[in-house]
Amino acid sequence: MFYTKFLTKIYCFVILSALCLTSNAVVLKNLYMSSKILNAEVDYSIYIPDRFVNSEIKLPVIYCLPGLSCTDEQFFDFSNLAQTLDEKIHKNTSFPLILVVPFSSDKIYYYMNSFDGQFMWEEMFVKEFVPYIETHYNVSNKYYERGIMGISMGGYGALLNSINNPEMFIACAAFSSGLRTDQQLIELSQPDYNHRYGLSLGKDLTNEKRITPHYKRKEIVNIIEKVEEKYLKKTKYLLHCGDDDIFINGNKILKDAMHKKGISTEFIEMRGKHDWNYWKTYLYDGIKFISEKISTSRKQR
Repeated sequence: MFYTKFLTKIYCFVILSALCLTSNAVVLKNLYMSSKILNAEVDYSIYIPDRFVNSEIKLPVIYCLPGLSCTDEQFFDFSNLAQTLDEKIHKNTSFPLILVVPFSSDKIYYYMNSFDGQFMWEEMFVKEFVPYIETHYNVSNKYYERGIMGISMGGYGALLNSINNPEMFIACAAFSSGLRTDQQLIELSQPDYNHRYGLSLGKDLTNEKRITPHYKRKEIVNIIEKVEEKYLKKTKYLLHCGDDDIFINGNKILKDAMHKKGISTEFIEMRGKHDWNYWKTYLYDGIKFISEKISTSRKQR
């Protein structure tokens, strides 16, 4: 069941490049899904506990969204998350679960739909990618066994896609989320703005013109203020950010907005910057947080 419909372009060298074994952690790389919505291939990598590679047991899953310029493969390489989780599973300090890392591509950033409707990443993720993973791998399709997390731009994407799909994820862990204030967005240099937001919000916008209607529709605090509380309470949230992170103020503003709305939110601020030193140290906190919510939800059913 697990290897059904393995993709043609990598079939001939699966052993050499798709299957990477490090400390018994099975990470499949060089994979892709053909998206009709994007009319493009969506690259991804996936970690599966070694004892469950050929199993038909449906495991909980966490979707992990990388930050800017970080591919799905680099996410696993830099974070050591698969190795850490694998060791804890073998020591029975974590239950088995699967990690899936999609790559945003260089066409769009922040895991949002583009302003012109040409690149609908959110629709692709919900309508194609998640169902594809659940069809092709031994992954649970139950909402209470599905989580999402991300770092930096991926933290923003995890928040955006969980808040807009409240019945899809039991928990969301957002690390160093790229939550710029309106003023920070306005003050970005033109090259930085175009690089980070041009394709999502519109290129060459300057000053207050960057605060477009599309931006307001995708701005996390603005979304929270407009969504009914009963929907937002379906997902549990963890906000994790370093005290010397450029986005710490934006994360604190979001924390206050979520608490005001009565949303279950844990906020953790630790010493650190916006870098891999911080994420390698604390990323497993996200796995633990989501796992605890999955475990609690299982017991209630």
